[in-house]
Amino acid sequence: MGITILNLKQVRERTSLSGPTIWRKERKGDFPARKQISSNRVGWIEEEIESWLSQRLNGVVAPKKARTS
Repeated sequence: MGITILNLKQVRERTSLSGPTIWRKERKGDFPARKQISSNRVGWIEEEIESWLSQRLNGVVAPKKARTS
């Protein structure tokens, strides 16, 4: 069993997040980090993306409360 690498399009399709949202979440540490595959290629490890999704779908990560002021 090998490691499956997802490109940005595949990650966007699986998460329903836009590219800029993925980038912002990565910078904040709220999303799996991309891996440098070669000098011109990055990708995400499928298992890390699936784990991230599972945590959200199973309610492990509480949604942020809306501000009332």
